[in-house]
Amino acid sequence: MVLEARMYDSAALLAVHSAMAACDAFTLRHLGERCSSDRHLDAAYLFKDVTAIHGVNEAAGHIERLLDEKSWIEYADRSPRPEEAHRLCDHARRFVAFVGNNLA
Repeated sequence: MVLEARMYDSAALLAVHSAMAACDAFTLRHLGERCSSDRHLDAAYLFKDVTAIHGVNEAAGHIERLLDEKSWIEYADRSPRPEEAHRLCDHARRFVAFVGNNLA
């Protein structure tokens, strides 16, 4: 809905934050902890510590891409281009779907 409304700033920001929340849920479920580091990429490294589930490294690639771009999304003096917002939302959808399928 946010993308269709051409609210690209909001879409990109929500993509990043939804993936971060999903990452916390996943690591809490499987490791009993969530990342408390000030470095957001450390959450992806903790996510990869769940080695018993097939596809973790591929899924981690999605959150790493999102977290790599988090700073400019939140603090840069420009809005994401439509293709950037769509790409970030695609990464978030894939990551959140993986987490949702592996929380049980």
